[in-house]
Amino acid sequence: GKALYEVERMTLAEALALSGRKDESQAALWVAYQWSANREKSLAFYTDRAEKERASRPALADMYAAVLGWVSEGRKPRLVLAAAG
Repeated sequence: GKALYEVERMTLAEALALSGRKDESQAALWVAYQWSANREKSLAFYTDRAEKERASRPALADMYAAVLGWVSEGRKPRLVLAAAG
């Protein structure tokens, strides 16, 4: 079904954001951006998602907006992740 397809397409960053793990979601998206073969295309996608998700899934919009902010300001995030356990 459609719902299953949407779940399969969800990125790790999106799954973390929707699970309330804001810092980890932003870190995952930042890493994905760093490894992107086409960073301009990635930024365009993040901009689109930040706008489209604002009303229905604000956690996703916030995640995309945070990474866009880091990139546009030319700064690197200070990522501090707790060890699982």
